[in-house]
Amino acid sequence: MSIEKSDITPFFVISLMFLSVLSPISGFTSAGAGQGIITTFADGNNSMSLMLNGGSTNSDSILALEQNSTVNDAVFEISYSTTSSSPGDVTLDIGNDSQYEWAWNTLGYGNLGAQTEFSNGSTTTSGSINSTGNMIGDILLPSQGQIQYAEMYAEFAPDYGGGFVATGVIDSLAVGDTDGDGLPEPVFLQRTHSWTNGTVSPAVGTFDWSSGNGFSAISWSSICDGAGELVVADFNDDGLDDVASFDNTNASACMLFTQPNGSWGANTNQSLGMGASGIDSGDMDGDGDYELISIHSDGYLREFVFNTQNGSFGLGAESTVSANGSAMQATLGALAVGKFWGSGNDTVVVADSMDGHVTMWNVSQGNWVVGIPGSSFDCIKSGMTTLDWNGDGLLDVLGNTDMGVCTATFNGTGWSTNQTNAVQLVNYSIGDWSGNGSIDILQPLEGSTDGNDATPTGYLQVRPFGVNGTIGSTSRTIFPHTAPKHVLLADMDGDGLSEHLVAAGESSKGLFIAGWHTVSLDFDMDNNAECDLIGYAG
Repeated sequence: MSIEKSDITPFFVISLMFLSVLSPISGFTSAGAGQGIITTFADGNNSMSLMLNGGSTNSDSILALEQNSTVNDAVFEISYSTTSSSPGDVTLDIGNDSQYEWAWNTLGYGNLGAQTEFSNGSTTTSGSINSTGNMIGDILLPSQGQIQYAEMYAEFAPDYGGGFVATGVIDSLAVGDTDGDGLPEPVFLQRTHSWTNGTVSPAVGTFDWSSGNGFSAISWSSICDGAGELVVADFNDDGLDDVASFDNTNASACMLFTQPNGSWGANTNQSLGMGASGIDSGDMDGDGDYELISIHSDGYLREFVFNTQNGSFGLGAESTVSANGSAMQATLGALAVGKFWGSGNDTVVVADSMDGHVTMWNVSQGNWVVGIPGSSFDCIKSGMTTLDWNGDGLLDVLGNTDMGVCTATFNGTGWSTNQTNAVQLVNYSIGDWSGNGSIDILQPLEGSTDGNDATPTGYLQVRPFGVNGTIGSTSRTIFPHTAPKHVLLADMDGDGLSEHLVAAGESSKGLFIAGWHTVSLDFDMDNNAECDLIGYAG
């Protein structure tokens, strides 16, 4: 018997476990410990040691077999001692006939005892994966080898390659499909934008992303001096989302309509009427385009409908909302719009900033109609937004109270409310931020800034919902970029998972965009992951 290896000088120990033979001589026992079973070498030992050097062959080991014996099965245990991590290629040839009974020297086998390649002979492998998983590579090991330790370097790159875009200061952040490709783009307001001619004035910016080119250059467009909170929707039914920015000082909406070439036209002002305190948008009549909705401190609720014939808004439904239990006008301070029953026309909810009385309103035949009985509640005074915290397909509402935050849960016919005191939410977002199906609140905390991006500070708080919609304590914190100020969740590439859009930065301010990913690696396919990659990727 000979054993051959290459490159390194190891010390080998070969143990003969058993060798099953068929002999033509009855009662054959001379070569082994029992009839037909050989468990020792010719010298009577069940193991022997060999010294090998480079590519040399050692033939010192001998197995004694009767002539014309047939070997049915053989098992050897091979161990080695070497200063290197592996003896390299190893072959076992019984009978010196160049027909290897065992060999570790084929493509993809790597070095015995130190596997550093995949089955195709490459030291790296890659593949696409989705929620159902994928086999990205095979690793060959001896069938009864014992793994002492394993190391692997793994990287994950999502389809949506995120990153940080240096936009400058972001004063308001929204998303919308401004180019008609079916995917949203970030839209952001910068009140003190510096133009190439040296002037400074408010501007709205956006940029696109593609898998081939990544982020495009930022496109800026001038907007009125009083521009504030952004609302993005398709008002003129051309398939391209437009921009409305609330001008509180002038009680107007600053409008940017998207042109067929993807640029924005010159900004125009839409007067809302005295005392305007907020705007939003909704498809109130189900025709596919969106109407502009405004609320007013004197109780007025107004709908503005875009007329494609003359290219301007006209006043649609108008009503005065009364204070709760009084003929006096409500002081409207917050509104939210959505499909509260999961489908159909949009519905508006408005809040009285004085007593927190919230009512629902629909548009029917050009008029505002107050919601069904039981469609009002008392809880929210400001900062109102829609959500579906319990996943029942019906929209709920969350907003601020004097003492904290109120969650109002809608069951299709009425509301139940729960307050969480001593909690303040600003510039937050609600949704499934991690792709695990759970709805949470992401609240940015800017931290202690020093104007240096190299000393990161701040994080996003993750707050879960508790029983009946109460807001739980912070379950964890995540870090997208230094000094986060505003966060939105949006599916930027249409894969069903939300990316995080975070306005952040200190010395360089801008927009961080990336998804939160969890990738598990199961090396032995026993459904128990040996490695998890968790976090932002882009």
